[in-house]
Amino acid sequence: MKTRNDILITGKEAADLLCVSEATIKNWVKSGVLEQKNMYFVRKDILKISDKIRKKELPRLSSRANKRGVTICGHDGHSDMDSLTDNSYQELKSPGMRSMEGSFYTPDNIVSEIVSESVPEKGQFSIYDPCCGTGRFLQAVFDQCGVRAVIRGSDKDEKALYIAERSLKDAGSVTHELNLADSLFVEETRKYDRIFTNPPWGAYLSAVQKKKLKFIYNEASIDDSLGFFIAKGLRSLKPSGIMSYVLPESFLYSHRFSPLRKFILQKATVKKIKSYGNAFKGVFSGVIRIDIEKSDPGNNIVEVILPLEKYECPQIDFYSEYDNLINIFMLPKDRELINEIYSRNNVYLKDSSDWSLGIVTGNNKKYLRSEQSDDFSEKIISGTNIQPYRISNQFKFLYNDRTAFHQVPKKELFSAPEKLVYRFVNNKLVFALDRSGMAAINSANVLIPRLRGYSILAILAILNSKLMNYIYRNKFRSLKVLRSYLEQLPFPKNPDKRIIHLIESKTNRIINSDIQSDNIKTEIDKHVEELYGVGI
Repeated sequence: MKTRNDILITGKEAADLLCVSEATIKNWVKSGVLEQKNMYFVRKDILKISDKIRKKELPRLSSRANKRGVTICGHDGHSDMDSLTDNSYQELKSPGMRSMEGSFYTPDNIVSEIVSESVPEKGQFSIYDPCCGTGRFLQAVFDQCGVRAVIRGSDKDEKALYIAERSLKDAGSVTHELNLADSLFVEETRKYDRIFTNPPWGAYLSAVQKKKLKFIYNEASIDDSLGFFIAKGLRSLKPSGIMSYVLPESFLYSHRFSPLRKFILQKATVKKIKSYGNAFKGVFSGVIRIDIEKSDPGNNIVEVILPLEKYECPQIDFYSEYDNLINIFMLPKDRELINEIYSRNNVYLKDSSDWSLGIVTGNNKKYLRSEQSDDFSEKIISGTNIQPYRISNQFKFLYNDRTAFHQVPKKELFSAPEKLVYRFVNNKLVFALDRSGMAAINSANVLIPRLRGYSILAILAILNSKLMNYIYRNKFRSLKVLRSYLEQLPFPKNPDKRIIHLIESKTNRIINSDIQSDNIKTEIDKHVEELYGVGI
């Protein structure tokens, strides 16, 4: 299966990623440094070039070749960066390069807020930023605390560190210490009272780097720069020291961070989590701040601040969630109701269902057609066909030779007399019944439930219901409907047969007629609430 790094990109896109001119790309092709395939480049090859540049195994462009017209290095080899500022250096980097490095600069208002709320009110203290960049956090600390703060920072970006050094000197600091180094590979001999940073998110790491870092930071249990810097921060704190990190919202929910969340919730005290929404220019993911104290959590209460809400939540409530999800958007009243539902005697789809992924062609444009032909004769269900309860009729047609596809499920359930199909990429549950035996593409997955006391029609209705979507939305904040999430959804054990019969009959009416079904769906929602004994 192709990965994101196997994608073909143009010469201009390659130049943007590496922050060089297209002429430099052409010169690398001519000299054999970079391979070009039919006027395109493989993204992973560009990432390897970036790694060589960082290691200084390959010189970057000369001052004449810099397409942005900013002189970075003089011809004598000495730094000539006095004209660079924090803002101009950010503009110098292309969006592609910032994405590859995982480098997104923290807005001034967030920096100021974190520093003003988190520095000790009295006495001297030590502050560290393990990936300080241009030194925004460090300068904010000095501006507020002056000589009370013993300031230290590290970064592997020489130009950013130069700006940080100059800014601190201009501010009057004479006691700070900045180190040109990748701090992840440096063992800290000192411990700190405060650590403030916005670590790289998903920065490119070579296979060798990942292997070494996973060995060093075994508590992280992932291969993402974000997780390594969180583990680094926890190790570098003094007892009762506090780290305040600016992170992508996905850290709270993504399965890949589950081991690290578990480690934090078990071993440390989460003081505060604040959501800033889409605070970073050009970044579509939400941004959060998390304050973690290096201390035993005990009966800690976490302060949660949302754009329109503020509440407190026992830390143990997050730890008890599936996959250690830290769902800050589940408000206390919702958490109380959902916990009440889960406290009852329930049955689950896990171990009581058959599942199948959809077919992965590897190239839908090539292997799917809107019109039927001799080579494309088979109707296929896709996510766009799936509407609540029913499948729409605007099908595409699949290429006949399945051996050409990247992935065909070993355990196909497509031909079952009755099956449920659901949208895989969606922020809500959308299920339909299929009795045609059609295959499904990977945007549509298959479920055949076998829960005692429930027919397939009843389960279809419950999964589409307002109540089940309320539970799902609050428990699992995800844009993908994962099997592991569906297996955690509760169904009352020994359900009331009268209510099940009502749900089945009204579900049949929706499936088998063309009448307006909104009123019937509302009636089903009421029956489902009655079945669960709750109202929302």
